[in-house]
Amino acid sequence: MFPLRESVFVGRGLILTLDIKNGKVTEVEKIPEPPEELCRPGVCYQKNQGQLSDILFIGGNKDKWCYNYNLAKKAWFKAGQLPKNFTVTEHINVQFGEQVLLIFVQVNF
Repeated sequence: MFPLRESVFVGRGLILTLDIKNGKVTEVEKIPEPPEELCRPGVCYQKNQGQLSDILFIGGNKDKWCYNYNLAKKAWFKAGQLPKNFTVTEHINVQFGEQVLLIFVQVNF
């Protein structure tokens, strides 16, 4: 869970472990803020061999850098830069195997 500061920027996050039988939170782990301010980035959860391993934040900053948070290493890593003229109004992120596919639609009014 990453609360948005002033409904725009990603702040520090929380990983909540739930006891499904009792419906209660059993553990709370804090995730530090990203190394760079991210404004409404796309988010895609990454799986490795069927287990959640990373959270990918796509864009959301002036230079269009993407950031990845690795759950095992508990660390942020740069994950590539979007193309220079990359502008979208809506996008969907899908993981296919070990690759993230970014499907986008640009709407002109």
